[in-house]
Amino acid sequence: MKTTTKTAALKPAAKVPATKPAVTTKDGCPTPDEVKAARARSGLTQQAAATLVHSKLRSWQEWEQGHSTMHAGLFELFNIKYRLLQTMEKHTKPAAKKPT
Repeated sequence: MKTTTKTAALKPAAKVPATKPAVTTKDGCPTPDEVKAARARSGLTQQAAATLVHSKLRSWQEWEQGHSTMHAGLFELFNIKYRLLQTMEKHTKPAAKKPT
């Protein structure tokens, strides 16, 4: 069985201006606007965002379009993992070499 690395799928999308998210539903699940705004702020593509939470692209699209509701736990997982990726990238970038 051939395995592939999923890190290649985490390419940032083109920068999209973030919109103010709508209020979370009473059951704690994010609204479609919140899902879309969180992904826009992250700069990830829909595919990369879906991969981050071990979901399918179609599911992410349905959450953003309001055809289905994203579970509050998955939304929290997306936010936590994205912040973790940002922190890791910040601390693993090689320092610029000083000219000699």
